[in-house]
Amino acid sequence: MWREDVVMNGLSVSVRRWGLLGLLALLAACGGGGSGEHPDASMVAGKWCSLPGSHGWCLQTPAAPSDIGVGNVSRVDGLWFFDRKAGMATTSDGCRRTSDGGATWSPAQDCGLGKDQQRQVWFSDDGSVGWALQFWGALYTSTDRGLTWQTNIVQNDIPMNAALGFHFVTPQKGWVLRRQGHWDGLRMLLKTEDGGRTWQSVLEQDDAMNSWFGGIAFSHDGKYGVALGGLQGAYLTSDSGVTWVRHTRALQAEIARVRFVEGRTFLAVSREGDILRSEDGGQSWRVVKQLPANASPRAFLELEVLPSGRAYASGGGGLLISNDGGLTWREQATGIGRSPQAMHFADDTTGWIGFEDGAIMATIYGGD
Repeated sequence: MWREDVVMNGLSVSVRRWGLLGLLALLAACGGGGSGEHPDASMVAGKWCSLPGSHGWCLQTPAAPSDIGVGNVSRVDGLWFFDRKAGMATTSDGCRRTSDGGATWSPAQDCGLGKDQQRQVWFSDDGSVGWALQFWGALYTSTDRGLTWQTNIVQNDIPMNAALGFHFVTPQKGWVLRRQGHWDGLRMLLKTEDGGRTWQSVLEQDDAMNSWFGGIAFSHDGKYGVALGGLQGAYLTSDSGVTWVRHTRALQAEIARVRFVEGRTFLAVSREGDILRSEDGGQSWRVVKQLPANASPRAFLELEVLPSGRAYASGGGGLLISNDGGLTWREQATGIGRSPQAMHFADDTTGWIGFEDGAIMATIYGGD
């Protein structure tokens, strides 16, 4: 259920009527004042803002200008911040950059991804190398923190269509997980050791991995890795990807995202509304959180795990948080009544979440 009205410093704006134009008005109206003006008030970039029930999340300027009133929605698909101010967003209208923590956004060179295409964005820890991937498999790279992007030319006659996700252990060494069945039927997992200039096929066709959803993740040192797809598809490595072992236990869930926590612990979220946790490198999984049967939407969309062990998951029309590495979860109110499609945290308390209509929210308190 969407909230009709947003109250900020005494100004009420109908979100459904104004769309993203209303968000701009909200941003302009949120200067000055103090947290005493609303019990849920929060401050981002030196300005107070509030949504009823938001508890620490603030609406920001949309990542891409669109006129919601005529149906031109600019969906936020990916977010990445290098620090508390400099960030990157991939949207259905192209790539955007910000240098003020998301208060304003400017176009970067188009990533080359058309509308309604799923994509993923990732940068190395120092921001020197970045990657963007569209659903059909086109891979783009950036060496200037997302200001410009170049097509990554795939060699060795390796097809890159139907990509589900990717993971780079270092700026040079990375992996791409692909969907099976509708194109070449082979080359499920691809590997590069030269920054994407050339690729080699690591795993071939497996019908159990024939899914529109899946994910791949490695431990920080690159030793342990899991590739998940479909209801029964899972491959594990404990030797930095030299060998992969087929996981035979059914997950009974279509995995949407998988993330590393620590040691041999991984978290995953599913399209069926489950959060799963593995403490043995992916050999066994248990459900630690399940959305109610009447949750809408039922599916989880995104998962973020921070170095401290704090984790965020979006699904069921909202946002969930864990402070113990995914063992226990609780709902975190954003006041907007929808599930974020994208999220990224620059540190343990400073983060951003993006939505299907182009709205972006920010917090400097971890959302609490």
